[in-house]
Amino acid sequence: MQSSENQGLILVEVLLAVGILGLLLVPILNFFVTSLESSWLASKEVKAQSLIEEYLEAARSIRERNWEELAAGTYYLDLAGDRWELVASEEGETEDEFRRLLEISPVYRNETDLMVAEGEPGARFDPSTKKITASIFWHLLRERSFSVSAYLTRLDNLSWQQSTIADFEPGEFDLTKVTDPPRADGEIELEGGCFGGSPESLIYDDQLQNNWRVNCNGLRFLQWLLCQLIQFFNNGSVQEKATDYTWNDSPYALKITLEPPGSGSFWSWVRFYNYSSVCTKGFRNIHFYAYNPGDDEVVLNFTAVHNDWDNVELIVPAKEWTEIDIDYEQAQGDWDSLRSIYFSKWMSAGEPAVILYVDQIELTGGVGGYFTQGTYTSSVFDAGRPTAFNRITYQGDVSVQTEIGFQVSVADSDVGPWLFYGPGGTTDTNDLYTIPEGEGLWLGNNYGQYIRFKAYLRSFDGEETPVLNEIGINYSP
Repeated sequence: MQSSENQGLILVEVLLAVGILGLLLVPILNFFVTSLESSWLASKEVKAQSLIEEYLEAARSIRERNWEELAAGTYYLDLAGDRWELVASEEGETEDEFRRLLEISPVYRNETDLMVAEGEPGARFDPSTKKITASIFWHLLRERSFSVSAYLTRLDNLSWQQSTIADFEPGEFDLTKVTDPPRADGEIELEGGCFGGSPESLIYDDQLQNNWRVNCNGLRFLQWLLCQLIQFFNNGSVQEKATDYTWNDSPYALKITLEPPGSGSFWSWVRFYNYSSVCTKGFRNIHFYAYNPGDDEVVLNFTAVHNDWDNVELIVPAKEWTEIDIDYEQAQGDWDSLRSIYFSKWMSAGEPAVILYVDQIELTGGVGGYFTQGTYTSSVFDAGRPTAFNRITYQGDVSVQTEIGFQVSVADSDVGPWLFYGPGGTTDTNDLYTIPEGEGLWLGNNYGQYIRFKAYLRSFDGEETPVLNEIGINYSP
């Protein structure tokens, strides 16, 4: 029989063993509980992630079906057969213990095409991008939630192409033309083209240039006879190499004198002319300097004779050299046949003679047969419904002396209004899309049903023309 002392020791040992076992069981139980909880949470998060991804995929399928359905707002998604539908709801939908919703938000970009918040300086609405945010909520020991965002862009992009004579001809030409080259069906280039050589621009400097004349010397008989007849009726005179007054210290000027008639009233005039078909195609203006030595201003007419007459009234102040610049390229008719220029005045007997010195008469705006700038404005394209026009590309031939650039106008009506904008969002004619590989259209004017473009063709020296072969504008219906 054990003593009471031994029994006490055994009891102590049992109690110690139980205590140690208790200390070991607590972390073990905590480990198992935590593992079970983590596994449970992980399974819920996997389920939540799956539900989130389902919403995002549903939004993508709607994007592929009809971009316009993705209107800004808060929704839940309903699967009707094999078709997802958006249902407006601020609370979303509940599935088991989960609540989920989808928020669609507009996107804004600045002038460099970077996404910015609405209201920031320069922020413009981007109709081809939407922000999609799927959110999910559930309760497990505490409130839990997370969200996933994605940016969706239009997929069904189409392109409006202009590349043929049939495409270009309905447009509007201003000092440009459409041609039918041997290797392509249609191209746009500047008007002009004196391919026999580069004409001189000067009519008069210190002597008459480029076969321009104020007398009848050296002409063939019939031309000489006609010239003499014209001179017979001319009651004005021209003195070559006058030295009384010259512009900018040049050696000579032309002295023009318009005499009044002996009685009654009559036109007094002098004429510069050529009989050798001098090519003037491609020049924009007639430019010269005039000096009136009298005490009063002189009012007279300047006339450039193409196939039609182009009359301009000149007012030359007294006792000073005046720069005269006359835009004659807008005159009707054939620009390559500038045959004569006149100085004239309706005068009456007893009036004083009109004396005028002129120097440096020249054609400006080109020295090689092409107008230095022209434009082509396209016909109107109808996208069928309001749409986002995204990018502009083109194919053409340019050199260091030529340039092609574009502006674009988008409207809700086929009659406009047509305001053409460049990539900087201005109508300035130097604000142009010029990158052949393509540029994104300014977001301030890229949404509507109708679109036109305006092409600017420029020649910096007039000796060659840029050539526009094809243009394309990408859009998303």
